[in-house]
Amino acid sequence: MRGVGCLKTGVFEEGEVRKVACSLREQLGQPPDLALLFASPEYRSFLPDLLELVTIHGQASVLVGCTGSSVIGEAKEWEDRPGFSLAFFSLPGCRLTPFPLLEPRGEGLADPAATLSQRGVDLDRLRGALVFYDPFEFPIENWLVLWNEALPGFPVGGGAAGGKAQENEAWVFWDRQTVPGGIGLAFEGPLYFHCVVSQGCRPIGEAYPVTRADRNILYTLGPDSAYQVLHRAFESLTEEEKEKARGRILIGMALPEALSGTRGEGFVVRNVLGADPVSGAVAIGMMAQPGQTLQYQLCEARAASHALGRLLTKAYRDLEMRPPVGAFLFACNGRGRRLFGIPDHDVGMVSRFFPDIPIVGFFANGELGPVGLFSYLHSFSASIVFLGPEPAQVR
Repeated sequence: MRGVGCLKTGVFEEGEVRKVACSLREQLGQPPDLALLFASPEYRSFLPDLLELVTIHGQASVLVGCTGSSVIGEAKEWEDRPGFSLAFFSLPGCRLTPFPLLEPRGEGLADPAATLSQRGVDLDRLRGALVFYDPFEFPIENWLVLWNEALPGFPVGGGAAGGKAQENEAWVFWDRQTVPGGIGLAFEGPLYFHCVVSQGCRPIGEAYPVTRADRNILYTLGPDSAYQVLHRAFESLTEEEKEKARGRILIGMALPEALSGTRGEGFVVRNVLGADPVSGAVAIGMMAQPGQTLQYQLCEARAASHALGRLLTKAYRDLEMRPPVGAFLFACNGRGRRLFGIPDHDVGMVSRFFPDIPIVGFFANGELGPVGLFSYLHSFSASIVFLGPEPAQVR
């Protein structure tokens, strides 16, 4: 197994795309089994040409990808500037099966298990799936419920495609075409699909069960209003933390099956959309149900950097005996310079632990990754998939 990658900066130029695709194929030494392509929104008018050129000159058996607000490659996070990231992989003995997320003609969500079965996927050989979707058109959380019910233990990595700020447009592609809704890619065979999900938050205040809620509106947590619990969590911060907390207080749903020893990774974190001190209600970016345990979270650079470093240390030890041939990095739009104040933070950390592999990805409007047995949509996270030969040897 082998992978090669390239980050191409600047606006679309036919000759440059051709040169990159040919160069990567030559470096790989053969036509790739898989091509992953992520493009900035400046390429939207040129997507047919971009896909055609990569397909013809790269000669990949499977090409999937999407647009993102920014792209990642060659240990760089190319934020808010035009460019594309492309990686080719040779995966001998493996089978890659693209599958749609929508039924034909867009008639509802495709059942994941049935869709894979129809395409001949052998669950005994299935290792995981990449999923890219349009967040403005596709209900990913409903689809994830279907996946988790039918295929628990099979991880999903990936993220929501994106475009320019304030423009509700995103594009997902498969081979030479853009596809509605989204696309999945199942990986079968003698490889591992090792996932790391690093939250950018730390819990603050106390955890409480939901005692009253209506869809995504929280009214009471434990005996108190959701606003009172939010206020106490804010007051628990230092004065310096309070200064930095504006717009960075979120909420996390605790996952009992993953809480033990996870130091914060046992939460699915979402945005706080608004709060009303009069009614005591708080609007959040997830559906809340009585009995769920929730805790407010603070998004901060130090916690995010510490969590990622700790998880990458563990991944390095887990994969040391069988090093990966590539990594896919899907980082929240809220990370990067906006959170850390420096360029290339997340991809730089990954490349320091795994310096000799291509890292390809994009900044997403929502990141997909597993916590415990199940896969979830996350916010303010860095979701990473490491690909390598045979099951990872855990030390």
